[in-house]
Order: sequence, then structure tokens, then C-alpha cells
Amino acid sequence: MKTASPTLQTLFSTNQAFEQFDLYTFTLTSGLVVRYATCAFDVTFGGTTWLCARSIGGIVIDEGSDSSGPRAHWTNGLNTGTWSVNIMPRASDVIGNVPWTAAVKSGILDEATVRVDRGYVLAWPTIPALSITPIGTVNVFLGRVAEIDFGRSIVQINMNDPRELLDAKMPRNLYSAACRYALFSPQCTLNKAAFAVNCAVTNVVSLSTFLASFPLTAEGQYNLGNLVWTSGANAGLRMMVRQSGNGGTVILIAPMPFIVVPGDALTIYPGCDKTVAACTNKFNNRINFGGFPLIPAPETSL
Repeated sequence: MKTASPTLQTLFSTNQAFEQFDLYTFTLTSGLVVRYATCAFDVTFGGTTWLCARSIGGIVIDEGSDSSGPRAHWTNGLNTGTWSVNIMPRASDVIGNVPWTAAVKSGILDEATVRVDRGYVLAWPTIPALSITPIGTVNVFLGRVAEIDFGRSIVQINMNDPRELLDAKMPRNLYSAACRYALFSPQCTLNKAAFAVNCAVTNVVSLSTFLASFPLTAEGQYNLGNLVWTSGANAGLRMMVRQSGNGGTVILIAPMPFIVVPGDALTIYPGCDKTVAACTNKFNNRINFGGFPLIPAPETSL
């Protein structure tokens, strides 16, 4: 059930006209929080500010193609509720210091949590103003980013509420030869920071292939791992590693959105193929291996 402050309840119980708008709060997996307002003014409420499209750091949000509001689907019971909104990024829009569209294409919004609050004012300002303070707000959606579709000038963000977690297949853990734990998870127990290697690009082959100055390692040490750029045009972006070589070769799973040049710094982390051999020889973590290597392989009987 939605709750509203006494002030808002009084407003709703009268026939007085009012204006409404939505406030979007995106909390990224990195911990960065970005806040956008759908009205033409910055919105300040409870010590927090949401930026409008006129402000640096704001974004143009078109909640519905007919301008009538977001495409929302509220449900009761155990069915998953959804919320969909269109973003129209401009060339000058950024997330952090990375262009908005490029950052989103690189996955910066993947698994981000989203909160949508609806704000209310009696009327829009009659004199030029950049910021407004609503009478109150009501939370209308809480969930996380599910899918992102890219068009020529519009990015559509589809979100699901937390009931989507009830769609997870059960049982949660499957018995198989491969480890069921994610690398560096609490069950794995390994400390990710202990395996971080800081290095820099020494030679560039393409946007997805380059040589780095990490120490001599076993062939494939960083296969299935990932890296984070700490300087250069891609600073702050993350990408998975498809393949690595002991000579410093790194092949990414997809090209970076911006040019990679020698000297760009990065932090690279190893990957795990979920085998008992990797857990034992690569990470010395056999005691926490989450698989059952003696389970017979599937066979077909005639």
C-alpha cells in the first residue's frame, strides 16, 4: 500500500489543482547514485536533489511516447511489476565523466536498482526558477534494471520489481562437477583485492586487443576475468576478458567504446573456469571448491 504524508493526504482529499512529476534514483553496482527529475526544474526534497534536463548532469526523460506518463504495469500477488521509460541522451550528457550512451552500452546500468518517486506541487513557478521543492512525494516503483534497448536517439530502460527474484529456478544449488560459487563471493572466500594487478597498456592492436605490462603469468591467467580502466578515455568502465597470454596479450569480450592508447592504466583480475584444477592450482582454494568432480558425466542410453 502506498503511503503519503498528512500534507499530501490533505491535498488529495480536496479538489485543488496540482502538478506532478517523477523522480528517478539509480543506484549503480559501483555505488554511484544518479538522480533525474522529469520536470523542467531541479527538485530538492529531504536534503536530496534530482537534476532536470536543463542542469549539467541531468538527462531528458520521455516517460511515454504519447507523453502521458511511464509505461507501468502494477500487479498484486506474486506477478512481477514492471516500469519502462525512454531516455533521450544528448552528446553532452555524462554519467560520472563518461558520455551517457557509451557508459550505458558498456553496462554501467546493469543490475542497477531504481526508485521512482512522484512529487507534487500546487503550481509551476510563475517567475524564472531552476529549483522547486515539492509538497511531498509518494514512492510509485522500486526495482532494478532488467533490459536496455538502444535506438538511434532513444534508450529504453525496462525495470522489474523485486518479485522477479521469485522466478529463480529452484533448487538454488545444483550438484555438478563445476563449482557453483562465483569467484570472490562469500562462499568462495577469496579476497578480490588480493588478486588485483595494476598495469598499463604498452601496445594497441584494436579496441578489443592490446598488450599490457602485467607480470609474467601462466597462459590464460586472466581468461574469463575482467578489468577496470583507471585512466584514459575509458576510465571507470569495466570489461570482461576473453583471453590473455603470458606475454601480456589481452583480448576483451567486446570492444571498448573509446580509443585505447599506450599508457592507459587498468586493474585486471583473474577469471575462473569453475574446475577443481583451477581452484587447486590457480587459486590454492581447493577446500572451498563448490563442485562435485566425481559426479559421473551425463550419458545417453539406447
